[in-house]
Amino acid sequence: MEKNGIRIDPLHGHALKKLPGIGSKPGDVHFSKEGYDYLAEKVAEVIGERLGR
Repeated sequence: MEKNGIRIDPLHGHALKKLPGIGSKPGDVHFSKEGYDYLAEKVAEVIGERLGR
């Protein structure tokens, strides 16, 4: 991606800041509603930065 000038924003590190609190239940790979909201805020922030907002 870097070679082609495509920005990535890995959410794994961001999710780790709130785990296990944002997981749906132990052993599940999905997030709770709060977890998805938390990740969506990060995605919106990065998109806003790229759009110059």
